Amino acid sequence: MVRRIVLARHGESVANVEHRFANRALGPPLTATGLDQADALARSLADQGIGLVVTSPLLRARGTARVVAHALDVPLEVAEALREYDVGAFEGTTDAAHWAAYERTEAAWDAGEWTARTGDGESLAEIEERLTGWFAEVRARPGPEVVLAVSHGGVLRRLLPRVVRSQDADLVRGLTLPTTGYVVLALPDDPSSAAAVVHV
Repeated sequence: MVRRIVLARHGESVANVEHRFANRALGPPLTATGLDQADALARSLADQGIGLVVTSPLLRARGTARVVAHALDVPLEVAEALREYDVGAFEGTTDAAHWAAYERTEAAWDAGEWTARTGDGESLAEIEERLTGWFAEVRARPGPEVVLAVSHGGVLRRLLPRVVRSQDADLVRGLTLPTTGYVVLALPDDPSSAAAVVHV
């Protein structure tokens, strides 16, 4: 059974450099820096015993995951649920006003306004439904014991507080992972019990 899940953010992408919303379709690929970061991530995870890599379908995540899976010689799967959250009409833009609206939506979510949306994109309720559903499915798998999931800063920031035990919540609440940053969660045998943070 799966006993640990490593949740990692992708490497630097063209969209990160341009400060562009790119959360639909496949989006832009990794930069040269992002590829180097993916190599470094593979090296840092070499002793974790990872037996499977699961990735968001977006190119920046898939590119990161492909490097790690190849280096560790493990299978790679794509999970639609791990894509970054949809920002509606803001997709493809770099407008400072749109980023300010994005920050206001994030603040509204932190205040408990789960139905707020950025650019008429996804609400927090919708995001958390798909992410926690995916997390439960992974926990129910018979194996391997350690799974790496490569995803995005926005959705990981929202997933982590929902799945960790209460005493660890402050470690991950509002956490913005740097590119190729990761968190390691230990899973108790009881699927109804929350995960423990063992690395952040």
